[in-house]
Amino acid sequence: KKAADDIDAAAEEEIIYFTGLVRRQQTELKDELAVATATRSKQLSATADSVESTLGCLSSTVDFSQKVAEHGSDFDVMNVYSDVTARLESLLKGQIPDIPDDISYVMFVSCTERDRKGIVLGNIVDQRMKFSTLGATGRQGPTTLGDHYRGQDH
Repeated sequence: KKAADDIDAAAEEEIIYFTGLVRRQQTELKDELAVATATRSKQLSATADSVESTLGCLSSTVDFSQKVAEHGSDFDVMNVYSDVTARLESLLKGQIPDIPDDISYVMFVSCTERDRKGIVLGNIVDQRMKFSTLGATGRQGPTTLGDHYRGQDH
């Protein structure tokens, strides 16, 4: 009876010990994941803000132009034509919002093999994916693939 109780006690101690190790690694992996996703979220949020700001400028210029065209005289239209044209050209030629071309793809890769020396659940992988405009600029984007991907493993 005592030997059986000793076995149960020893087993319970090991279960508690290894459960603690697993929980500790679980917490570390979740913390690592939180850092990776927060960084990506901050980057995408800044990009979204920049795009929204540019869109707001374009929308207000278009709204102003429509009101002048609808309610203004021919003289008013001619008077604001150069200002509106200059504003639109500056927006189109201005700084393009910094849209990152290497957004990370965060995933968890579980460990499928058991390690007798310790606890290994898996790893957080922050894989970069490269997006491309295929060398094209402007609002139209690329029209052909051309030689852009030649010799590259995508």
